[in-house]
Amino acid sequence: MMDGKVIAVTRAEESQGETAGMIRSRGGIPLYFPTVRFRKARSETAVSLLMDESGSGKIDIIVFMSWNAFVYLSKIALGLGFKDVRRNLGKASIVAIGSQTAQKLASAGLSVDAVAQRYSSDGIAELLGKSGIVGKRIALVRNKSAKSDLKSRLALLGAEVTEIPTYCTRVPREPERARLFIKKMSCGGVDALTFGSPLAAENMFKILEGQIGAQKTREMLSKAVIAAIGPTTAKRLEGLGLRADVVPETYTFKDMLDGLERRL
Repeated sequence: MMDGKVIAVTRAEESQGETAGMIRSRGGIPLYFPTVRFRKARSETAVSLLMDESGSGKIDIIVFMSWNAFVYLSKIALGLGFKDVRRNLGKASIVAIGSQTAQKLASAGLSVDAVAQRYSSDGIAELLGKSGIVGKRIALVRNKSAKSDLKSRLALLGAEVTEIPTYCTRVPREPERARLFIKKMSCGGVDALTFGSPLAAENMFKILEGQIGAQKTREMLSKAVIAAIGPTTAKRLEGLGLRADVVPETYTFKDMLDGLERRL
């Protein structure tokens, strides 16, 4: 059990409730410090084309790189007048980047055909590469700021790949919340920090650096146990001068918190 330890949750506010519940179930106290804000991308043309082509069977595979990718796809599609998003997508094979995304897609009524064993772009590339994708039309539904290396890798394997950015991210601007967080960290009131993505790590550093400078930010954050959801996030933390104490073998928040619970 976490026995009253204070665990900082750096996910976007829309995603914090589930993580907070897992922390409480372990006896910990979640501390909300969102480092990411989501908003709908202006990609109506791309989404409209995807709805039309997937509905008519012209798209072979749709890859959801996150649950938010589907959430914002649905919002855009509904705004365009597509009343049954599930039906429009149903003729394509659905691939999810991880088990949590797959479970949520299933709860939304989608039949998920494959889940990457590694919950990353590398895992998606490995999965699709093994299945043979020469000549296949693939849609990657994802964050607008995501890197395009997956698209390039799949194209090299012979696929025709289209990226559908359905949401954007930005850094929250809440200086008072940042000052309160710094005060709590400085007096030892935060036992652990959790990072669910490289972006969460980058944005936290930006937020705090703007208040107290880079060196003091590193020194302050290093006093807490740091948990990263996977090696990509751990590597980004390393680039910021911080070391991840916990990196689970399976890249889920549950596994990250399990590891953190053992470490505390």
